[in-house]
Amino acid sequence: MDTGILERWARAHKEGDTETLAECMDEGFVFEQEGLSHELGKEEYIELVDAMHRAFPDLAVEFGPESVDEDGTVEHEQALTATHEHDLDLTELGLPFLMSTGNEIELSADAARTRVDGGRITEHAIDDPSAGIAGLLDELETGLEAIRREAEDHEPNAPGL
Repeated sequence: MDTGILERWARAHKEGDTETLAECMDEGFVFEQEGLSHELGKEEYIELVDAMHRAFPDLAVEFGPESVDEDGTVEHEQALTATHEHDLDLTELGLPFLMSTGNEIELSADAARTRVDGGRITEHAIDDPSAGIAGLLDELETGLEAIRREAEDHEPNAPGL
């Protein structure tokens, strides 16, 4: 299998280049991740990547060592680092709206899969529930809990955030 498409895919993620991302993806592309209300198609996935880069301008995605099955499925590691500098609105995906926390996050997934068929990416999945969107929300919710506790410490009678 030609790994050039995976290299372009990884670079597009790192740079937030949604045009190149779209070129790498099949029209029937599907993204699966625990924590999402449903599987994402191509356009929704591109919107997700765009929203992530807006909320996390320094977002860096690294794809690690890979192994390729005969059906074109690539098993690989994936790591994400970023600083939550702007609000993140994923409500259209059934996820919460998260105000900017300033938190630095670091996530890694040992069980990510990307399937290539006909020179295009047809499927991307993160099987590790502590990584990807689910892990990101866990990291940011922790930040929100700290903000709530701090607000309560300074204003014990103030309503919660």
